[in-house]
Amino acid sequence: MKSGIPRRIGWSGKAIVILLCAPVMAALCVAAVSAEQLGDVQITLHSCTYYRQADVTRVVYKVKSTPNPPPSYWILEVGECVTAEDIVAGASTAHEWVEEPFRGLRFTPSRTNEKVYLYLEGQWDLTEGRVLAAFPDAAGSEVTYEGRLDVPLCRGASISIRIVSGSSVAFPEIDGAGTYEATRSTHLQVESTSSGWTLQESLVLSAPDGASTETLSRVFGLAVADYWQDAGTTDIHVSYALSIEESDFTGLPEGSYVIGITFTVALD
Repeated sequence: MKSGIPRRIGWSGKAIVILLCAPVMAALCVAAVSAEQLGDVQITLHSCTYYRQADVTRVVYKVKSTPNPPPSYWILEVGECVTAEDIVAGASTAHEWVEEPFRGLRFTPSRTNEKVYLYLEGQWDLTEGRVLAAFPDAAGSEVTYEGRLDVPLCRGASISIRIVSGSSVAFPEIDGAGTYEATRSTHLQVESTSSGWTLQESLVLSAPDGASTETLSRVFGLAVADYWQDAGTTDIHVSYALSIEESDFTGLPEGSYVIGITFTVALD
């Protein structure tokens, strides 16, 4: 699992400015068992997406029995850690809680081809669980079919990184060889449900004709202050500096320079 923040550093003439952008805020859940045929109905895991900005996981199932009538009802197993408070009732498809034949959510289809939406507070992973569909028989009794499908059983591990401050950082005017420190640092904040995560950074360089990206990479540096890779909230401070020698200017003519930097946090 990864979360990244891209940032751009623009250099025009003898000035350098650091600009930071917001990360993408959606991630797909990992799924294995995506479809199950239960009698005349097929239930398919259509999608599972975590929206980081809203801190909500949306799980969508497709229930299709065309050209046959829909089942009387079907049941999706959920784990003991899922409670009514975890489900966003106003956005989720109407359902009933049941305990038999297993703990889960009971849905009553109204069409032969429809989607069922389940919104869960927070980030959740999917794990193989049970699903059941019930049909009436000719004698007026009930026939049930049971199978396996990916269902929400427990919360998943999550990690994110955001910019607290320092989204625009400038260097003093470059007027010769020397070391130039940025006028401010960048304050990042990592939210993680687990410890032991890692922080990495990568550069993408763009320079005008006649410039040397190797020289640009060498003179630019960033320093990450010490931090703990713990669960919870971690503050990280990043500072920037240019170390330029007189000989470097032959590889750095005036023009428009862009240094793209991406910080990435990941759970092992």
